[in-house]
Amino acid sequence: CRADSCGLDLCSDPGLLSLFNIPAEEHAKVVYTNWLWGVRSGLQALEFYSHEQRKWRQAHMQGRYAIFQVLLAAGSGFVTLTHRAETNEVVVDIDPELIESVGKPALGEFLKQIHIYKATADLAAAENLFLGLTTVSEPMLALQAAVLAKRSPKGVFVQCNTSLGADGQVVLHEFPPTFTGLIESFADRFRA
Repeated sequence: CRADSCGLDLCSDPGLLSLFNIPAEEHAKVVYTNWLWGVRSGLQALEFYSHEQRKWRQAHMQGRYAIFQVLLAAGSGFVTLTHRAETNEVVVDIDPELIESVGKPALGEFLKQIHIYKATADLAAAENLFLGLTTVSEPMLALQAAVLAKRSPKGVFVQCNTSLGADGQVVLHEFPPTFTGLIESFADRFRA
């Protein structure tokens, strides 16, 4: 939660963006993309919330949801959620003009609060803040159904292999990202 918040907060620093050789004319796009990703991932975190047990199944997703709630509560139309019932989609939008004036101050205040609670070992206040931000309301539970309906299947990481061809050139062997491709990759890599 703190690392993601710091990343969002710092991503608009022109000096840091220059360290990554991002041209100045691209800075606004990078900042907008990072902030939109942060909000979207907070909404997608609902996939990891169990309404029946009233608990989160992954701590990082709970943290992303907390950031999402902070930015949603920032107000001024900074974050807009539109639930299209006919297609069961949720459209997330942020106003790029409000990142510096609304988003960053809200996120900065959140970072300051969690830093103070950590530095003073005020566990009760930290729990109160975090539980308040990550308690999923009824309107958000309605959005959870849309998030779950649009969930992508889990990906399969399949490693490609290399070999030397008859001409001495390196040959790349790729396999489909499926369970069959995974087995084929292993069989190719460890063939006798």
